[in-house]
Amino acid sequence: MAIPRGKIKREAIFERILTKFAGLFKCKYVKIPDPIIPKGWVKPDDFKERKRPCDAFLICPNNVFLIEAKVGKTQQSKHQKIKDLLYNEINKNAYFVIRKTEVVKRNTPLSETCYDIEQKGKRIQRFYNLEEIFRFFKSI
Repeated sequence: MAIPRGKIKREAIFERILTKFAGLFKCKYVKIPDPIIPKGWVKPDDFKERKRPCDAFLICPNNVFLIEAKVGKTQQSKHQKIKDLLYNEINKNAYFVIRKTEVVKRNTPLSETCYDIEQKGKRIQRFYNLEEIFRFFKSI
């Protein structure tokens, strides 16, 4: 299935890939839908409280993780950083950011895709293919 890149955000494309790969590893990547707020129903200030804590749940055979998918240098929003700290204080393996980036190889014009696993704003692991990501989460 061709993905029209101009109409879909890079993170949405990355999440579709994560969804497909999760199934190959007997896991499930479950996207949390954005809240639908009828126009005029809520004041703009109240809407901040109704944002999703993360993008999805990653359900593995032995665990469930809260996942925020990022592409490039996109930063977590303030409420996501708060949730990251809060949930990981309760369970150290509750909330993770999976970041897809392009890294330029030294002394060449080539780049390679890497996937960083982050918690509390710090990279804890770097992988160079998607299979390693799911092996990492299944091993926790």
